Amino acid sequence: MLITYYAYLVSLIKKTFIESSWVFSLKEDLYVFGGSLLVALCFGYYFDSFNNFIFAYVLLDQCHIYSTYFYTYNSKRFSKEFKKILIGIPLFFFILSFVLIHYFGLQYLSFVLSAYSLIHFYKQQRAWFLIASSKEIKKSNFENIVDKAVIFFSIGGPIYISLVENVGRDGWRVARDLFYLPDYIIPYVFNGWIISIILYFSLQVKQFYLYKSISWGKHIQLLSSLLIWVAFRLEPFEKSKIYGLFLLFFSHSFPYYYPGIKYVRDRISKGEKFYIPFPESKLIPIFLYVLTVGVVCMEQMLRQAFHGLGNPYHIIGIIIHTSVLTHFTLDGIIWKKRFHPEGLEFLRSSK
Repeated sequence: MLITYYAYLVSLIKKTFIESSWVFSLKEDLYVFGGSLLVALCFGYYFDSFNNFIFAYVLLDQCHIYSTYFYTYNSKRFSKEFKKILIGIPLFFFILSFVLIHYFGLQYLSFVLSAYSLIHFYKQQRAWFLIASSKEIKKSNFENIVDKAVIFFSIGGPIYISLVENVGRDGWRVARDLFYLPDYIIPYVFNGWIISIILYFSLQVKQFYLYKSISWGKHIQLLSSLLIWVAFRLEPFEKSKIYGLFLLFFSHSFPYYYPGIKYVRDRISKGEKFYIPFPESKLIPIFLYVLTVGVVCMEQMLRQAFHGLGNPYHIIGIIIHTSVLTHFTLDGIIWKKRFHPEGLEFLRSSK
């Protein structure tokens, strides 16, 4: 009897995995998101410090930023359709960076970059969850509200609590490069977080009872968000700072490549042309990664060449800050349906 029930339960869970809604698909999500988390945890386990940041900066973090430029400026259609934006955004951020660094000081530019980074990382992690959520059927408006609330508090909760002075991680890149919030917000945030989780899991139990289905796609994104942001922002144990940084890099940078590759393949299949042409489909990931890592290596060479030269070095720093801030802004255009419907067209064929 027990063996029969166990076999039934395993069969049922397997069925729910197959029928669940995913960001891309079952195999792709486990590979892209599950693989990124697993690699990050392995790195966190074997590294005791993050002093040698350069390899992570070149190979994991900064390179994904430049991939955006190969989808936008490199596209003949996109660069023509969004010509004014592609000129205006970097021009605005160059002027802003120049004014901040020369008239107010580097700390003000760091503050802008850190605050925008926080928003950018939050929006991407939230998007993965909501994409999986949007593919579900038989959902009420209340369930959609709960989904938005639970992902908001699961990412935003650790962020807001850590912005209270002497709680969790101080700053984003370095100490005091973010604003502080008053400590009386903690119970409000924590209570909202707990209530949203209780409501969320109550609805999931109801869903399983009525339809024998489990929304594994969004559950994985929710658990991933909790793991990343609690470790990175609240630092609950001694090595969580190391784990948190690797989790953040891997969960953000490598998954960012994946929709870009699918997007490029989709656009090429629809006849879109690129100034720097991409190779055949199977080689696109290698091609894109090598190109972007190459750009970051050139960036590092420029940093070294101009280091210690005063104003010329500041200009290099301003250009690099401009490229990062432009990436954040373009990311909010290329994947937004109301601005650029072609951005996530490839998801229509993904369950």
